[in-house]
Amino acid sequence: MVYIPKFVYNMGIVQRDALRTSIINYIGLGLGYINKVVLLVLFLSPEEVGLINLILGVGILFGQAANLGSVFATWKFFPFFQNKEKQNFGFLGLIIIVVLIGILIFTSLFLIMQNEITYYYQDKSELFAEYALWVIPVGIGFVFYLIFDGYLRVMFINIASVFAYELLLRVCISLIILAYGFNYISFNSFIIFHCLAYFIPALFLLIYIIKIGEFHVRVSSIKISKRFRKIIVKFSLFSYLNTFGSIAVLTIDTIMISAMVGLEATGIYTTMIYLVSALQVPYRSMLRVGAALVVKYWKEKNMVEMNRIYKQFSSVSLYIILFLFSVVWINRLEIFSILPKTYKSGISVFGLIMIGRMVDIFFGINTLILTSSKKYRIDLIFTGVLFIGVFFLNLLFIPSFGIDGAAISTSIVTLIYSFLRVGYVYWAFQLHPFEKSQLSIILIFAFGLLTLSFFPAKEEFDIFLIAFKTTALVAITVLPIYLFKLEPNTNEYISKVLHRFIK
Repeated sequence: MVYIPKFVYNMGIVQRDALRTSIINYIGLGLGYINKVVLLVLFLSPEEVGLINLILGVGILFGQAANLGSVFATWKFFPFFQNKEKQNFGFLGLIIIVVLIGILIFTSLFLIMQNEITYYYQDKSELFAEYALWVIPVGIGFVFYLIFDGYLRVMFINIASVFAYELLLRVCISLIILAYGFNYISFNSFIIFHCLAYFIPALFLLIYIIKIGEFHVRVSSIKISKRFRKIIVKFSLFSYLNTFGSIAVLTIDTIMISAMVGLEATGIYTTMIYLVSALQVPYRSMLRVGAALVVKYWKEKNMVEMNRIYKQFSSVSLYIILFLFSVVWINRLEIFSILPKTYKSGISVFGLIMIGRMVDIFFGINTLILTSSKKYRIDLIFTGVLFIGVFFLNLLFIPSFGIDGAAISTSIVTLIYSFLRVGYVYWAFQLHPFEKSQLSIILIFAFGLLTLSFFPAKEEFDIFLIAFKTTALVAITVLPIYLFKLEPNTNEYISKVLHRFIK
């Protein structure tokens, strides 16, 4: 039996590790912001920004395809194979073999379809057709990061992965951008080095795994019943298809905008998507740690604790995302004034995308609950609805509204998808994320946004005005929620954060 420390089994570890990973994430976020919103915008044209973001987006999709479900098999079933004396039966070695097969399959498919890719992009995004093959090394680097990250995560080691991807990778990318910006390398070399940099996190984690003595690749025999083997294959396959579909949904906007509008529009759209993604850092940090708790509660059939953590996650996530969105939205003109005027057309994209993402984050842990349950197969249907909906609405809206059309499509379908899934989780398991106290959070932030909409705004960067409006937002929203204890879960989280910073 695998020993897991008792302290892992409570919300405290989620908040504690989430805080640590959030700190690293936010340092990385600062570097990412400098890279994507300052350096890339300063040294590259919007078309070139669109090119590099399209390569990365399709590369990540390639990586998700090439893992062939091995990431999900690790997350769900590694505890059954974990055995120090038997070197985990060579579980990692088996996963690496599966990934190498996946890389071979999807590299071959990509090369076979190269002419079709060139034809699809030659009209609006000819530059991508020239560099499309660099999707492959990005995808290979990313998929090895995924399997090493998953391997460490099931052993409750999160910091190394976050450091490798959020800090180390971004520092290297900063250096590559600066080398290009100051004419030390050509644009062609910049693309090459930028794509190869995605091997760095995987190499770092590989060295780390070797150092801690967990690099066991010699596959040992282990008796697995036919029934259990069938469960492993089915779960991995469905999770693989489901997650691949989810990543495809995140990438399809970029792919379609590039082909239907052009790389310049892609550069603007993907920059806005990055800003939206930056606001999700605390949620992703909590989700990373909380996944182990959800699996544990399913194993113990402890629906009381499952219900409790569902509500806690939702309350804290709602509070954090509303606060971060509000800070950006009340200062949007000042913040966007840093960017070239071309990018100001993306403000509406940011707002539209955030509507869907905020609801999805509020319901977010239902993904973990559903995909780790016996009814995990149903989530594939929801993902299929999401993908098909975004695809056809993009065909309808992008020709008429450009990047705003893509944002409208994504937001509409995300809302429908989120409500369908939370409804199903309630119907199937009698679990829901709602508490009456959450309404007070929503109303207070709505009041804060409405009040601050009457404050002055400038289409130029003014740090004092930003600080003034942000302070006013805190006074209107954060202080009443905390002082009057309007939402217990949120108050507990704020208290723990303050305690860690004060002591």
